[in-house]
Amino acid sequence: GPVGIFFTTTQPEVDEELANRCIVLTVDEDREQTRAIHRLQRERQTLAGVLARSERERILRLHMNAQRFLNPLLVVKRVGRIGALLGAHPGEHMGAPTVIPGGQVGGATSVGGTR
Repeated sequence: GPVGIFFTTTQPEVDEELANRCIVLTVDEDREQTRAIHRLQRERQTLAGVLARSERERILRLHMNAQRFLNPLLVVKRVGRIGALLGAHPGEHMGAPTVIPGGQVGGATSVGGTR
């Protein structure tokens, strides 16, 4: 099943094995970044900040309510001839996302297996 790993380090370089298997996120600890965070925290406590948060919550609620109108969509992968042309074989690891024309992940058509 899915596995989640979270760890922190002070080393600037990440182990090569982990870099190949994980999404690596870094944090900007620059003095300017810290100042920007503090400024934003102060702004959120002003009247404008409180009103902005209220507006954001209203928009999120609107979008969530709109999503309730969406119906599930059956997605069928057409692997057959296209997959054979690109080297996909039956039983090839089907759990990974497939890429369709236009660089989108998933979708109704497939142009190949996994790498």
